[in-house]
Amino acid sequence: MADIEHNRTLLQGDHWQINIHLRFGVPGYLFVTSTTSETDSFAALPSEAFPELGRFLGLACGAVERVLGPEKVLTGKFGMVPDFPLHFHVLPLHAWILQAYAKAAPYHALEALNPEGYPAQPDAAELIAFVWREYCFTGRQGVAFEPNAIADALQADIIANAPIS
Repeated sequence: MADIEHNRTLLQGDHWQINIHLRFGVPGYLFVTSTTSETDSFAALPSEAFPELGRFLGLACGAVERVLGPEKVLTGKFGMVPDFPLHFHVLPLHAWILQAYAKAAPYHALEALNPEGYPAQPDAAELIAFVWREYCFTGRQGVAFEPNAIADALQADIIANAPIS
């Protein structure tokens, strides 16, 4: 079953919610999670869920950009683990993450498989795997931060920018 004990909902909609997991070691790592689907299937969603999904992803990414100013914000749909609903990860790519990744030799093993001419930089899939394994599973913080203070600031920004429906 999902670890909801350490999740905090920042915004609730009819079909989606924006959550933050307070034990993850990356400030501003958010989730946009379905509230109407128990599976990881897009086909299981009602058609009216899709416009709200776009708004919620925009609100989550925008808040992370405005409040935390990361280098980039990565998003991805995941959710193959049983008992987790369809959800998207919203990962702020802070400069310290890029620096830590550059020093993490085991994560560079797949670079040898890159096609000729492929840019000599990590792609989103490599960075997401690194962050997930090193900072989310472990809860180890790459920089010191107070999870509830980050959640408060992100929630204030999300609410201030949420369209009135």
